[in-house]
Amino acid sequence: MGMQKNYFSSVYFVFLILLCNSLFSAVKTSNGTGGGNYTTGASWTGGVAPASGDDIVIQTGDIVTINSNITVTNISISGTLRYGNNSTARTVTCSGTITINSGGTFDVTVSSNTNHILTYSGASLINN
Repeated sequence: MGMQKNYFSSVYFVFLILLCNSLFSAVKTSNGTGGGNYTTGASWTGGVAPASGDDIVIQTGDIVTINSNITVTNISISGTLRYGNNSTARTVTCSGTITINSGGTFDVTVSSNTNHILTYSGASLINN
């Protein structure tokens, strides 16, 4: 009986962690005026860059440049999400859905011999 109680307590604890994560993540939308560097508040509506675990939305016409390692839950791209074009390797970690909408681009073109990384453990990768 004790093992069964511990099992259910563990499942309940994991459920609470997942629920809290979904309650506290925010949707951050690019500024609609051209984009900018990922970590710059002015690149985002509301003037605050995404925090770890947030959902990000890149609007049509915006180019957001990944200038640091980022961790997000979901990515929706209608504009361009681009790895920084320099010799510093960057990692994008996504645990949810990556959606590249019609006209959207996830640009990994670089001019240096840099290995950028996409770590994806989500449910769907959608390329419309």
